[in-house]
Amino acid sequence: MNLNYITTLKDEEWIALINFSMQHHCRKKGIEPPKAITWVERHQEPNRKDLNGNQYVLINTGDGIHTLDTYRASDFHLCTQNVGLYGEYPPIVLDQELRIFLATRFKEAYVKSLGSYLQKQIDEELAMLAEYTTITKEK
Repeated sequence: MNLNYITTLKDEEWIALINFSMQHHCRKKGIEPPKAITWVERHQEPNRKDLNGNQYVLINTGDGIHTLDTYRASDFHLCTQNVGLYGEYPPIVLDQELRIFLATRFKEAYVKSLGSYLQKQIDEELAMLAEYTTITKEK
């Protein structure tokens, strides 16, 4: 999956996206939101891909002189990328918040792309299940 939407975001939009995402997520969980970020730094690696060949971006965030968190983002997924002294922490998944933010910015084009992406995910899942149900029927 290539990136089509998040690569067009400016730093101010990234700040708004991440602040919105964390506030929305914390409100859903009933916890105190963290301090708002004031800057972002995107890693300039256009060919960064996961093991499945999907592109993603890493974004460092901070407040003043402090570095706060790192986020991993694609057009349809956003999560924290927390690696500390003692290993990797479970990510905070912010997919819903990312999709709300991008749908308000890119409107119908984003919603159609999201629908196509989700349909592709469903088709892949069904194909995988069909493989196993066929194996089960043969026995």
